[in-house]
Amino acid sequence: MKITLIASVLIIAANFGFPAQAQQTISLAKLMQRVDSVWPTTKNSVINDEILDYQIKNAKNTWKPELQLQGMATYQSSTIELNLSFPMGDLDIPTPDKDQYKVYFEARQMLYDGGTVKAQTAYLRQKSENTALVLQADINKTKKLVAESYFALLEIHQNEKILYQTTEDLKSRIRTLTTAVENGIAGEIELEKLKIQEIKLGQTQYEVKKAKYALSKSLEILLQTEIDTSQELAIPEVQTTNEQLSQTLIYKQMENTIKELKAQQNILKSSRNPRIAAFVQGGYGKPGLNMLSNEFQPYYIAGINAQWKIWDFSYRNNMALLEMQEKSIENNSGAYLQSLKAQEEKLLSTIERFDYMIGQDQEIMERQANVLKITGIQLEKGSISSADYLQELFAHAQSKLNLELHKIQKIKAIADNNMFNDLYQF
Repeated sequence: MKITLIASVLIIAANFGFPAQAQQTISLAKLMQRVDSVWPTTKNSVINDEILDYQIKNAKNTWKPELQLQGMATYQSSTIELNLSFPMGDLDIPTPDKDQYKVYFEARQMLYDGGTVKAQTAYLRQKSENTALVLQADINKTKKLVAESYFALLEIHQNEKILYQTTEDLKSRIRTLTTAVENGIAGEIELEKLKIQEIKLGQTQYEVKKAKYALSKSLEILLQTEIDTSQELAIPEVQTTNEQLSQTLIYKQMENTIKELKAQQNILKSSRNPRIAAFVQGGYGKPGLNMLSNEFQPYYIAGINAQWKIWDFSYRNNMALLEMQEKSIENNSGAYLQSLKAQEEKLLSTIERFDYMIGQDQEIMERQANVLKITGIQLEKGSISSADYLQELFAHAQSKLNLELHKIQKIKAIADNNMFNDLYQF
């Protein structure tokens, strides 16, 4: 007997209650919007923008005056001694003390930085874009998890509907057979067998209800909202995408990483350019600028400072490393585009397969409905056993289940492909 096998197929784990009435619906699009509003990492996009703002301000601070206050106290082993003799007599030139002190204030203003700030700003912006893509990838993972749960609920929803319809058909047949037994047309044992199966279907419905509860609770945790299991589930309207393959999130990450590496190269190049700054220094010390005086004196110095790194032994190696990383990512992006094209071909084949199966399922279901109708009449006349009738009853239920599941699986295949391409419009 195939009763147990068919009943087990109807048990899949969770669903929204029915029979369907005029009521609100839950849609995958609404759940996706909910992820965007409640998932914790969505707040990181604002933090990422604020971090970029601070980083750029820090980089541009190079153009602001730099102020320093320094002090120094030293003792040296020897100082300048001038012993000069002239015909008219010796000159009395004092010898500086070996202990010396000074405190000074210095202001420095960058005049030309070799393009370093501009290169650093471009790099920081590009790095922030990459961080934003990483944050979006994390959100997309949650959306994929929600979508998987939603399609599981859709399949379960169809299972429960068919289970409910099957139970109602069985109840109707029990009522008809009860009358036949009372009239002496059918045997009472066949009626008892149908009632036993009614109890088993009740057990199946209970298991589905408990599994539905568990799955809805997992969605509630993800979405931080209550899921009303009495609401109807809307089947998503999806279609194959015509978007450019290069618009996927992973490909954008690769492109932006290449731009980030180029920005690092520009910073490296700017490090070899000359830098020019103006400065002024004012202080008080012993000695001041007069090195032969042993008195504390104020002093100041103003001028232009220039620096130019003529040679850097690490420059070529660092540039070569960045260029090799860039080439590696370019190779990866080429391989990724090929995998996307292969994924697209696979989707077309999957859609064609489901279209064929749905057409066959429709015909099987119609024919199975005719068989069930005839079997029901035969049961009432006592020409077949209840086991024969139950076998056809569940075969009819299975044919309806296959049709609905294949419809949902076709939609899910398209949705999975769209999500693989980071498209979440439902």
